[in-house]
Amino acid sequence: MNNRWTFYAWLLIGVLLALLILRAPLLPNFLDIYYHLAVAQGFDKAGGFVTHAFWEYAPGGRPNLYPPLFHFLLLGLIKTGLPLITIARLVDIVIFPLFLTVIWFISRSLFGARVGFLSIVLGSSIYSFYLCSSNFAPFTLAFIFGLLSFWALERGRLRLAIMMLGMAFYTHVQVPWIFLAALLFYGFLVRPRLLPVFKLIGGAIFLALPFLLYLLAHVGSYHPQAVYERFTFEFALSLVLAGFGVRRACRDRGPALFFVALAVTLLIAAFSYPYRYMCGQGLVAIILLAALGWDDLWHVFSQRQPSGKWLLMGIFAGVVCAPSIVLLPKMQPQFIPVNASFQELVRAEPAVERSNAHCVYSRSMDEIVAIIRQKSGPNDILFSNWPFTATIIAVMADRANSEGMLQEIGPRQDEDVIRYAHYANWFKQEGAEYPERDLMERYHLKKSTETPMASIYENTAAQVQMNVAHATIPAGWVLFFGCILVALIIL
Repeated sequence: MNNRWTFYAWLLIGVLLALLILRAPLLPNFLDIYYHLAVAQGFDKAGGFVTHAFWEYAPGGRPNLYPPLFHFLLLGLIKTGLPLITIARLVDIVIFPLFLTVIWFISRSLFGARVGFLSIVLGSSIYSFYLCSSNFAPFTLAFIFGLLSFWALERGRLRLAIMMLGMAFYTHVQVPWIFLAALLFYGFLVRPRLLPVFKLIGGAIFLALPFLLYLLAHVGSYHPQAVYERFTFEFALSLVLAGFGVRRACRDRGPALFFVALAVTLLIAAFSYPYRYMCGQGLVAIILLAALGWDDLWHVFSQRQPSGKWLLMGIFAGVVCAPSIVLLPKMQPQFIPVNASFQELVRAEPAVERSNAHCVYSRSMDEIVAIIRQKSGPNDILFSNWPFTATIIAVMADRANSEGMLQEIGPRQDEDVIRYAHYANWFKQEGAEYPERDLMERYHLKKSTETPMASIYENTAAQVQMNVAHATIPAGWVLFFGCILVALIIL
Protein backbone atom coordinates (compact mmCIF):
# COMPACT_ATOMS: atom_id res chain seq x y z
CA MET A 1 0.00 0.00 0.00
CA ASN A 2 2.81 2.44 0.88
CA ASN A 3 4.46 1.79 -2.48
CA ARG A 4 1.21 2.69 -4.24
CA TRP A 5 0.91 6.06 -2.48
CA THR A 6 4.58 6.77 -3.20
CA PHE A 7 4.08 5.94 -6.88
CA TYR A 8 1.06 8.25 -7.10
CA ALA A 9 2.99 11.10 -5.44
CA TRP A 10 5.93 10.78 -7.82
CA LEU A 11 3.54 10.52 -10.75
CA LEU A 12 1.95 13.85 -9.82
CA ILE A 13 5.33 15.54 -9.41
CA GLY A 14 6.47 14.03 -12.73
CA VAL A 15 3.38 15.30 -14.57
CA LEU A 16 3.87 18.78 -13.13
CA LEU A 17 7.54 18.77 -14.12
CA ALA A 18 6.62 17.67 -17.66
CA LEU A 19 4.09 20.50 -17.96
CA LEU A 20 6.68 23.03 -16.81
CA ILE A 21 9.22 21.72 -19.33
CA LEU A 22 6.64 22.07 -22.10
CA ARG A 23 5.91 25.59 -20.88
CA ALA A 24 9.62 26.56 -20.86
CA PRO A 25 9.38 29.05 -23.78
CA LEU A 26 6.87 31.07 -21.70
CA LEU A 27 9.16 31.15 -18.65
CA PRO A 28 10.50 32.61 -16.41
CA ASN A 29 7.55 34.20 -14.67
CA PHE A 30 7.93 37.72 -13.35
CA LEU A 31 11.03 39.83 -12.56
CA ASP A 32 12.80 38.46 -9.50
CA ILE A 33 15.23 36.08 -11.21
CA TYR A 34 16.87 38.90 -13.20
CA TYR A 35 18.01 40.65 -10.02
CA HIS A 36 19.64 37.43 -8.83
CA LEU A 37 21.29 36.82 -12.20
CA ALA A 38 22.73 40.34 -12.00
CA VAL A 39 24.26 39.56 -8.59
CA ALA A 40 25.70 36.28 -9.91
CA GLN A 41 27.21 38.17 -12.86
CA GLY A 42 28.75 40.62 -10.41
CA PHE A 43 30.30 37.74 -8.47
CA ASP A 44 31.67 36.39 -11.74
CA LYS A 45 33.30 39.72 -12.64
CA ALA A 46 34.74 40.16 -9.15
CA GLY A 47 35.93 36.56 -8.85
CA GLY A 48 33.90 35.73 -5.76
CA PHE A 49 31.66 37.22 -3.08
CA VAL A 50 31.73 41.01 -2.89
CA THR A 51 30.26 43.33 -0.28
CA HIS A 52 29.88 46.17 -2.79
CA ALA A 53 27.26 45.85 -5.53
CA PHE A 54 29.13 47.76 -8.23
CA TRP A 55 26.89 46.48 -11.03
CA GLU A 56 23.80 48.44 -9.91
CA TYR A 57 23.28 52.09 -9.08
CA ALA A 58 26.55 52.50 -10.98
CA PRO A 59 29.00 54.04 -10.74
CA GLY A 60 28.52 54.54 -6.99
CA GLY A 61 26.93 51.17 -6.31
CA ARG A 62 25.44 50.09 -3.00
CA PRO A 63 26.15 47.53 -0.26
CA ASN A 64 25.43 43.96 -1.32
CA LEU A 65 23.29 42.74 1.57
CA TYR A 66 21.43 39.84 -0.03
CA PRO A 67 22.49 36.41 1.28
CA PRO A 68 24.81 34.84 -1.31
CA LEU A 69 24.04 31.10 -1.42
CA PHE A 70 21.50 31.22 -4.25
CA HIS A 71 23.73 33.55 -6.24
CA PHE A 72 26.62 31.10 -6.07
CA LEU A 73 24.30 28.36 -7.36
CA LEU A 74 23.45 30.64 -10.29
CA LEU A 75 27.14 31.43 -10.77
CA GLY A 76 27.83 27.71 -11.11
CA LEU A 77 25.23 27.52 -13.88
CA ILE A 78 26.68 30.61 -15.58
CA LYS A 79 30.11 28.95 -15.60
CA THR A 80 28.66 26.06 -17.62
CA GLY A 81 28.13 28.48 -20.50
CA LEU A 82 24.35 28.20 -20.54
CA PRO A 83 22.52 31.30 -21.85
CA LEU A 84 21.12 33.45 -19.07
CA ILE A 85 17.53 33.07 -20.25
CA THR A 86 18.01 29.27 -20.20
CA ILE A 87 19.28 29.46 -16.62
CA ALA A 88 16.28 31.59 -15.64
CA ARG A 89 13.91 29.08 -17.23
CA LEU A 90 15.71 26.14 -15.63
CA VAL A 91 15.31 27.67 -12.15
CA ASP A 92 11.62 28.29 -12.83
CA ILE A 93 11.14 24.69 -13.97
CA VAL A 94 13.01 23.01 -11.13
CA ILE A 95 12.28 25.02 -7.97
CA PHE A 96 8.60 24.12 -7.46
CA PRO A 97 8.92 20.35 -8.13
CA LEU A 98 11.89 20.41 -5.73
CA PHE A 99 9.74 22.15 -3.11
CA LEU A 100 7.00 19.55 -3.56
CA THR A 101 9.53 16.71 -3.32
CA VAL A 102 10.78 18.02 0.03
CA ILE A 103 7.20 18.43 1.28
CA TRP A 104 6.44 14.84 0.22
CA PHE A 105 9.64 13.50 1.80
CA ILE A 106 8.99 15.18 5.16
CA SER A 107 5.28 14.37 5.36
CA ARG A 108 5.85 10.75 4.28
CA SER A 109 8.72 10.32 6.73
CA LEU A 110 6.85 11.78 9.71
CA PHE A 111 3.23 10.84 9.04
CA GLY A 112 3.13 8.03 6.48
CA ALA A 113 2.93 7.48 2.72
CA ARG A 114 -0.73 8.43 2.36
CA VAL A 115 -0.21 11.81 4.05
CA GLY A 116 2.78 12.31 1.76
CA PHE A 117 0.60 11.70 -1.30
CA LEU A 118 -2.25 13.89 -0.04
CA SER A 119 0.15 16.76 0.67
CA ILE A 120 1.35 16.58 -2.94
CA VAL A 121 -2.22 16.57 -4.27
CA LEU A 122 -2.97 19.70 -2.22
CA GLY A 123 0.30 21.50 -2.96
CA SER A 124 0.35 20.79 -6.69
CA SER A 125 -3.29 21.84 -7.14
CA ILE A 126 -3.08 25.37 -5.69
CA TYR A 127 -1.94 27.64 -8.52
CA SER A 128 -0.87 30.58 -6.35
CA PHE A 129 1.35 28.20 -4.36
CA TYR A 130 3.12 27.20 -7.58
CA LEU A 131 3.27 30.72 -8.99
CA CYS A 132 4.73 32.38 -5.90
CA SER A 133 7.19 29.53 -5.33
CA SER A 134 8.54 29.98 -8.85
CA ASN A 135 8.48 33.80 -8.73
CA PHE A 136 10.72 34.01 -5.65
CA ALA A 137 13.19 31.12 -5.85
CA PRO A 138 15.54 32.09 -2.95
CA PHE A 139 12.50 32.52 -0.70
CA THR A 140 11.40 29.00 -1.67
CA LEU A 141 14.89 27.58 -1.19
CA ALA A 142 15.07 29.08 2.32
CA PHE A 143 11.72 27.40 3.12
CA ILE A 144 13.17 24.10 1.90
CA PHE A 145 16.15 24.46 4.25
CA GLY A 146 13.85 25.40 7.13
CA LEU A 147 11.61 22.36 6.59
CA LEU A 148 14.61 20.03 6.31
CA SER A 149 16.00 21.49 9.53
CA PHE A 150 12.78 20.58 11.35
CA TRP A 151 12.80 17.08 9.81
CA ALA A 152 16.41 16.51 10.90
CA LEU A 153 15.52 17.67 14.44
CA GLU A 154 12.68 15.13 14.59
CA ARG A 155 15.00 12.39 13.37
CA GLY A 156 17.59 13.18 16.03
CA ARG A 157 20.14 14.47 13.50
CA LEU A 158 21.00 17.69 15.30
CA ARG A 159 24.14 18.47 13.29
CA LEU A 160 22.21 18.24 10.03
CA ALA A 161 19.39 20.37 11.49
CA ILE A 162 21.89 23.07 12.45
CA MET A 163 23.47 23.09 8.99
CA MET A 164 20.10 23.28 7.22
CA LEU A 165 18.88 26.23 9.29
CA GLY A 166 22.30 27.84 8.98
CA MET A 167 22.08 27.55 5.18
CA ALA A 168 18.67 29.24 5.30
CA PHE A 169 20.38 32.30 6.82
CA TYR A 170 22.70 32.41 3.80
CA THR A 171 19.72 32.16 1.42
CA HIS A 172 17.18 34.73 2.63
CA VAL A 173 17.23 37.42 5.30
CA GLN A 174 13.77 36.90 6.80
CA VAL A 175 12.71 33.25 6.30
CA PRO A 176 15.16 31.63 8.77
CA TRP A 177 13.88 33.89 11.56
CA ILE A 178 10.35 32.66 10.81
CA PHE A 179 11.49 29.06 11.24
CA LEU A 180 13.53 29.95 14.32
CA ALA A 181 10.42 31.48 15.97
CA ALA A 182 8.25 28.52 14.89
CA LEU A 183 10.77 26.02 16.28
CA LEU A 184 10.90 27.88 19.57
CA PHE A 185 7.09 27.93 19.76
CA TYR A 186 7.06 24.20 18.96
CA GLY A 187 9.61 23.53 21.70
CA PHE A 188 7.31 25.10 24.29
CA LEU A 189 4.34 23.12 22.94
CA VAL A 190 6.25 19.82 23.05
CA ARG A 191 8.56 20.19 26.05
CA PRO A 192 10.85 17.20 25.31
CA ARG A 193 11.87 19.06 22.14
CA LEU A 194 12.75 22.31 23.92
CA LEU A 195 16.39 21.54 24.73
CA PRO A 196 17.18 20.19 21.22
CA VAL A 197 15.47 23.28 19.78
CA PHE A 198 17.68 25.57 21.86
CA LYS A 199 20.76 23.67 20.64
CA LEU A 200 19.54 23.91 17.05
CA ILE A 201 18.91 27.65 17.26
CA GLY A 202 22.24 28.32 18.98
CA GLY A 203 24.17 26.24 16.44
CA ALA A 204 22.44 27.81 13.42
CA ILE A 205 23.02 31.36 14.66
CA PHE A 206 26.68 30.48 15.30
CA LEU A 207 27.01 29.27 11.69
CA ALA A 208 25.27 32.38 10.39
CA LEU A 209 27.16 34.76 12.70
CA PRO A 210 29.69 36.05 10.11
CA PHE A 211 26.91 37.10 7.75
CA LEU A 212 24.67 38.39 10.55
CA LEU A 213 27.50 40.60 11.84
CA TYR A 214 28.08 41.84 8.30
CA LEU A 215 24.39 42.77 8.01
CA LEU A 216 24.51 44.47 11.40
CA ALA A 217 27.51 46.56 10.30
CA HIS A 218 25.49 47.84 7.33
CA VAL A 219 22.15 48.24 9.07
CA GLY A 220 22.16 51.94 8.18
CA SER A 221 21.93 51.05 4.50
CA TYR A 222 18.68 49.18 5.00
CA HIS A 223 15.53 51.24 4.63
CA PRO A 224 12.47 49.26 5.79
CA GLN A 225 9.43 49.90 3.67
CA ALA A 226 6.12 48.22 3.02
CA VAL A 227 6.34 45.61 0.28
CA TYR A 228 3.35 46.34 -1.91
CA GLU A 229 2.82 42.94 -3.45
CA ARG A 230 0.00 44.03 -5.74
CA PHE A 231 -0.72 40.56 -6.98
CA THR A 232 -3.90 38.55 -7.26
CA PHE A 233 -4.68 37.07 -3.84
CA GLU A 234 -6.14 33.58 -4.14
CA PHE A 235 -7.59 31.45 -1.34
CA ALA A 236 -8.24 27.78 -2.15
CA LEU A 237 -11.29 26.45 -0.36
CA SER A 238 -9.70 23.01 -0.07
CA LEU A 239 -7.50 24.39 2.70
CA VAL A 240 -10.45 24.31 5.11
CA LEU A 241 -9.28 20.72 5.65
CA ALA A 242 -6.53 22.24 7.77
CA GLY A 243 -9.08 22.63 10.57
CA PHE A 244 -9.23 18.83 10.88
CA GLY A 245 -5.43 18.79 10.80
CA VAL A 246 -5.22 21.20 13.75
CA ARG A 247 -7.57 18.91 15.68
CA ARG A 248 -5.33 15.93 14.90
CA ALA A 249 -2.19 17.85 15.87
CA CYS A 250 -3.68 18.83 19.23
CA ARG A 251 -4.80 15.24 19.77
CA ASP A 252 -1.50 13.56 18.89
CA ARG A 253 0.80 16.17 20.53
CA GLY A 254 3.56 15.20 18.13
CA PRO A 255 5.48 16.76 15.21
CA ALA A 256 2.23 17.97 13.62
CA LEU A 257 2.20 20.71 16.26
CA PHE A 258 5.21 22.25 14.54
CA PHE A 259 3.03 23.10 11.54
CA VAL A 260 0.49 24.72 13.86
CA ALA A 261 3.34 26.77 15.31
CA LEU A 262 4.64 27.58 11.82
CA ALA A 263 1.18 28.61 10.60
CA VAL A 264 0.75 31.01 13.56
CA THR A 265 4.22 32.46 13.04
CA LEU A 266 3.62 32.96 9.32
CA LEU A 267 0.30 34.67 10.02
CA ILE A 268 2.01 37.13 12.36
CA ALA A 269 4.71 37.83 9.73
CA ALA A 270 2.22 38.21 6.86
CA PHE A 271 2.28 42.02 7.07
CA SER A 272 5.80 42.03 5.56
CA TYR A 273 5.16 39.79 2.54
CA PRO A 274 1.38 39.30 2.47
CA TYR A 275 1.20 37.55 -0.89
CA ARG A 276 4.06 35.15 -0.21
CA TYR A 277 2.88 34.16 3.26
CA MET A 278 -0.87 34.03 2.57
CA CYS A 279 -0.96 32.68 -1.00
CA GLY A 280 2.54 31.35 -1.68
CA GLN A 281 5.27 29.57 0.24
CA GLY A 282 3.65 30.42 3.55
CA LEU A 283 0.82 28.02 2.70
CA VAL A 284 3.13 25.06 3.30
CA ALA A 285 2.09 24.79 6.96
CA ILE A 286 -1.63 24.95 6.06
CA ILE A 287 -1.13 22.42 3.25
CA LEU A 288 0.52 19.91 5.58
CA LEU A 289 -2.18 20.41 8.23
CA ALA A 290 -4.85 19.99 5.53
CA ALA A 291 -3.16 16.76 4.40
CA LEU A 292 -3.28 15.46 7.98
CA GLY A 293 -6.94 16.40 8.30
CA TRP A 294 -7.75 14.82 4.95
CA ASP A 295 -5.95 11.65 6.05
CA ASP A 296 -8.15 11.50 9.16
CA LEU A 297 -11.28 11.85 7.03
CA TRP A 298 -9.94 9.22 4.65
CA HIS A 299 -9.54 6.79 7.51
CA VAL A 300 -13.11 7.42 8.74
CA PHE A 301 -14.92 7.49 5.39
CA SER A 302 -13.09 4.50 3.90
CA GLN A 303 -14.80 2.32 6.55
CA ARG A 304 -18.24 3.28 5.25
CA GLN A 305 -19.62 1.44 2.23
CA PRO A 306 -20.55 2.80 -0.25
CA SER A 307 -21.31 6.36 0.92
CA GLY A 308 -17.85 6.85 2.39
CA LYS A 309 -16.09 6.24 -0.92
CA TRP A 310 -18.37 8.72 -2.69
CA LEU A 311 -17.53 11.32 -0.07
CA LEU A 312 -13.81 10.67 -0.52
CA MET A 313 -14.14 11.00 -4.29
CA GLY A 314 -15.98 14.29 -3.78
CA ILE A 315 -13.24 15.63 -1.52
CA PHE A 316 -10.56 14.50 -3.98
CA ALA A 317 -12.32 16.22 -6.89
CA GLY A 318 -12.72 19.38 -4.81
CA VAL A 319 -9.03 19.43 -3.92
CA VAL A 320 -7.84 18.80 -7.48
CA CYS A 321 -10.13 21.50 -8.95
CA ALA A 322 -8.97 23.95 -6.26
CA PRO A 323 -12.06 26.21 -6.23
CA SER A 324 -10.88 29.58 -4.97
CA ILE A 325 -11.95 33.00 -3.85
CA VAL A 326 -9.86 35.47 -5.83
CA LEU A 327 -9.16 39.07 -4.82
CA LEU A 328 -8.05 41.15 -7.76
CA PRO A 329 -6.46 44.55 -7.05
CA LYS A 330 -9.16 47.25 -6.78
CA MET A 331 -11.92 44.80 -7.75
CA GLN A 332 -14.64 42.80 -6.03
CA PRO A 333 -13.85 39.23 -4.88
CA GLN A 334 -14.58 36.53 -7.44
CA PHE A 335 -15.30 32.85 -7.04
CA ILE A 336 -13.36 30.64 -9.49
CA PRO A 337 -14.77 27.06 -9.42
CA VAL A 338 -11.73 25.56 -11.18
CA ASN A 339 -8.42 27.25 -10.36
CA ALA A 340 -6.00 24.33 -10.42
CA SER A 341 -2.32 24.48 -11.35
CA PHE A 342 -2.62 21.66 -13.88
CA GLN A 343 -5.31 23.56 -15.76
CA GLU A 344 -3.64 26.97 -15.57
CA LEU A 345 -0.36 25.58 -16.92
CA VAL A 346 -1.97 24.25 -20.11
CA ARG A 347 -4.77 26.69 -20.89
CA ALA A 348 -4.28 29.43 -23.48
CA GLU A 349 -6.21 32.04 -21.49
CA PRO A 350 -5.90 32.13 -17.68
CA ALA A 351 -8.96 32.05 -15.45
CA VAL A 352 -7.93 35.45 -14.09
CA GLU A 353 -5.26 37.93 -15.14
CA ARG A 354 -2.16 37.80 -12.91
CA SER A 355 0.64 40.34 -13.21
CA ASN A 356 3.23 37.85 -11.95
CA ALA A 357 2.27 35.00 -14.30
CA HIS A 358 3.97 36.33 -17.43
CA CYS A 359 7.46 36.23 -18.87
CA VAL A 360 8.60 39.85 -19.02
CA TYR A 361 11.51 39.13 -21.36
CA SER A 362 10.60 38.98 -25.05
CA ARG A 363 12.10 38.71 -28.53
CA SER A 364 11.74 42.49 -28.84
CA MET A 365 14.09 42.83 -25.88
CA ASP A 366 16.50 40.45 -27.59
CA GLU A 367 16.93 43.06 -30.32
CA ILE A 368 17.60 45.82 -27.78
CA VAL A 369 20.12 43.65 -25.91
CA ALA A 370 21.96 42.82 -29.14
CA ILE A 371 22.24 46.53 -30.02
CA ILE A 372 23.50 47.44 -26.52
CA ARG A 373 26.12 44.69 -26.67
CA GLN A 374 27.30 45.87 -30.07
CA LYS A 375 27.50 49.57 -29.32
CA SER A 376 28.61 49.66 -25.67
CA GLY A 377 31.79 48.62 -23.90
CA PRO A 378 31.92 45.94 -21.15
CA ASN A 379 32.16 48.55 -18.37
CA ASP A 380 29.63 51.01 -19.77
CA ILE A 381 26.54 51.92 -17.74
CA LEU A 382 22.92 51.69 -18.90
CA PHE A 383 19.77 53.60 -18.00
CA SER A 384 16.14 52.83 -18.81
CA ASN A 385 12.99 54.87 -18.29
CA TRP A 386 11.30 51.71 -16.89
CA PRO A 387 13.43 51.00 -13.77
CA PHE A 388 12.64 47.30 -13.28
CA THR A 389 13.06 46.58 -16.98
CA ALA A 390 16.43 48.32 -16.79
CA THR A 391 17.72 45.43 -14.68
CA ILE A 392 16.53 42.92 -17.29
CA ILE A 393 18.23 44.73 -20.19
CA ALA A 394 21.41 45.30 -18.17
CA VAL A 395 21.76 41.69 -17.03
CA MET A 396 21.01 40.20 -20.46
CA ALA A 397 23.49 42.59 -22.09
CA ASP A 398 26.02 41.98 -19.28
CA ARG A 399 26.34 45.67 -18.48
CA ALA A 400 26.12 47.83 -15.35
CA ASN A 401 22.84 49.50 -14.44
CA SER A 402 22.41 53.07 -13.18
CA GLU A 403 19.31 51.92 -11.28
CA GLY A 404 18.45 48.82 -9.26
CA MET A 405 15.83 46.49 -7.87
CA LEU A 406 15.39 45.60 -4.16
CA GLN A 407 14.39 49.10 -3.11
CA GLU A 408 14.92 48.40 0.61
CA ILE A 409 18.67 48.90 0.16
CA GLY A 410 19.56 52.36 -1.08
CA PRO A 411 22.60 53.45 -3.10
CA ARG A 412 25.73 54.67 -1.36
CA GLN A 413 24.91 58.18 -2.53
CA ASP A 414 22.06 59.75 -4.46
CA GLU A 415 23.23 60.09 -8.03
CA ASP A 416 21.68 61.26 -11.25
CA VAL A 417 20.68 58.01 -12.95
CA ILE A 418 21.02 59.49 -16.46
CA ARG A 419 24.19 61.56 -16.06
CA TYR A 420 26.57 58.60 -15.80
CA ALA A 421 24.74 56.28 -18.20
CA HIS A 422 26.54 55.79 -21.50
CA TYR A 423 23.37 54.55 -23.15
CA ALA A 424 19.77 55.41 -22.28
CA ASN A 425 17.04 53.04 -23.33
CA TRP A 426 13.59 54.67 -23.67
CA PHE A 427 10.72 52.25 -23.96
CA LYS A 428 7.93 53.72 -26.05
CA GLN A 429 4.67 54.62 -24.39
CA GLU A 430 1.48 55.41 -26.22
CA GLY A 431 0.67 59.11 -26.20
CA ALA A 432 4.11 60.17 -24.91
CA GLU A 433 7.34 61.13 -26.63
CA TYR A 434 10.53 60.17 -24.84
CA PRO A 435 12.92 61.60 -23.98
CA GLU A 436 11.72 65.18 -23.77
CA ARG A 437 13.80 67.79 -25.54
CA ASP A 438 15.13 69.41 -22.35
CA LEU A 439 16.45 66.03 -21.17
CA MET A 440 18.20 65.47 -24.48
CA GLU A 441 19.92 68.85 -24.25
CA ARG A 442 20.76 68.58 -20.55
CA TYR A 443 22.39 65.14 -20.87
CA HIS A 444 23.79 65.45 -24.40
CA LEU A 445 21.68 62.55 -25.61
CA LYS A 446 22.09 61.57 -29.22
CA LYS A 447 19.75 59.02 -30.81
CA SER A 448 21.77 55.94 -31.66
CA THR A 449 19.15 53.59 -33.01
CA GLU A 450 15.50 52.68 -32.73
CA THR A 451 13.52 49.46 -32.51
CA PRO A 452 9.76 48.90 -32.55
CA MET A 453 9.89 48.66 -28.75
CA ALA A 454 12.35 51.38 -27.72
CA SER A 455 14.67 54.19 -28.73
CA ILE A 456 18.31 53.97 -27.68
CA TYR A 457 20.28 57.14 -27.01
CA GLU A 458 23.99 57.63 -26.50
CA ASN A 459 25.12 59.97 -23.73
CA THR A 460 28.15 61.57 -25.37
CA ALA A 461 29.12 63.33 -22.13
CA ALA A 462 29.33 60.19 -19.97
CA GLN A 463 32.90 59.46 -18.89
CA VAL A 464 32.78 57.39 -15.68
CA GLN A 465 32.53 53.61 -16.08
CA MET A 466 31.64 50.71 -13.83
CA ASN A 467 34.38 50.11 -11.26
CA VAL A 468 34.66 46.34 -10.71
CA ALA A 469 35.34 45.56 -7.04
CA HIS A 470 37.74 42.88 -5.90
CA ALA A 471 36.27 39.78 -4.30
CA THR A 472 35.97 39.92 -0.53
CA ILE A 473 35.91 36.11 -0.46
CA PRO A 474 37.42 34.52 -3.62
CA ALA A 475 35.31 31.93 -5.40
CA GLY A 476 37.96 29.26 -4.73
CA TRP A 477 37.48 29.59 -0.99
CA VAL A 478 33.70 29.52 -1.39
CA LEU A 479 34.00 26.29 -3.38
CA PHE A 480 36.32 24.82 -0.76
CA PHE A 481 33.96 25.54 2.13
CA GLY A 482 31.03 24.39 0.02
CA CYS A 483 32.67 21.00 -0.49
CA ILE A 484 33.29 20.68 3.26
CA LEU A 485 29.65 21.52 3.93
CA VAL A 486 28.40 18.89 1.46
CA ALA A 487 30.72 16.31 3.01
CA LEU A 488 29.39 17.08 6.49
CA ILE A 489 25.80 16.75 5.25
CA ILE A 490 26.50 13.39 3.62
CA LEU A 491 28.45 11.93 6.53
